[in-house]
Amino acid sequence: MKIINRKDFLKVASGTVYSLYETHFFNGLYVKGDTMREDFGCYEISSPFIDAGDNDSLSPKIIAMAETGESLPVDFTMFGRDGCFEENQLFAVWERNDVLGLIDLLEKSIEETDDQYSPDETIDISKLVNIQSNLTPVEGPITNGAFQPPSADAPISKR
Repeated sequence: MKIINRKDFLKVASGTVYSLYETHFFNGLYVKGDTMREDFGCYEISSPFIDAGDNDSLSPKIIAMAETGESLPVDFTMFGRDGCFEENQLFAVWERNDVLGLIDLLEKSIEETDDQYSPDETIDISKLVNIQSNLTPVEGPITNGAFQPPSADAPISKR
């Protein structure tokens, strides 16, 4: 993991996994989307989007999850916009081995809790995150479409 400033962060590739760096600690876990001038898209893994079908039914469905144990899928395609424009914000960019370590931890978690999943439910974490092995800044503007998150209907299978 390495810590970089906002100017350099805006140049890293879409798909880069990162956390926000605050003095002495890291906050959140995100996947960077496309850079849009002085802003960028992001997916906050540490606060996932729930696929509730539409915004009007989101709150009632989340309440139902808490009250009845209803299960709703996480939507890994819903990227938002950072929109903070904090010039002095520092970013803890996860390097390839950091991401691979996280994937390993998640796979072990699934193996250890396998009885909690239905037999036909399998997960391929590698399809959820585009691992970046080279964090060399991109020259010029980063264009839309450099990172394509998986589609909501893409099959998820154990690797």
